[in-house]
Amino acid sequence: MTTIVDLQPTSPLRTQADLQAALGVARHCELAVSVSEPSHSPYFSLVEQGADGTLQLSKPAAHARRQDLPPVWGLNGSIYVWQREALPRAIRDGFWSVRAQPVPMPRERSVDIDDALDFEWAEWLYRRRVTA
Repeated sequence: MTTIVDLQPTSPLRTQADLQAALGVARHCELAVSVSEPSHSPYFSLVEQGADGTLQLSKPAAHARRQDLPPVWGLNGSIYVWQREALPRAIRDGFWSVRAQPVPMPRERSVDIDDALDFEWAEWLYRRRVTA
């Protein structure tokens, strides 16, 4: 079984422990992907504009309290560990056609740098970690 590890360069705050965790998870699935807890639950804050122009929840649920909601994750773009055999199917049928399992990372190591503000945030978090 061949394993392919994709470490996104725009996610510089991951640690060796995060990578080791992903490699461990990858033994039990076709894709181990790093995730972090979102700052807002999609059950309460993810909305779409309907055909009539009004906003509606994208993922409605019958839960009144945040604590009762199912756990959700956001892809953080840091680590992807693929089983080589799954890649052709993912290319042909899409990313979600493979059996993926989460590798949770804390939010302070889950910055994905897409713009100058992300860079500043990552730099601040890095300095905070180094001086701690």
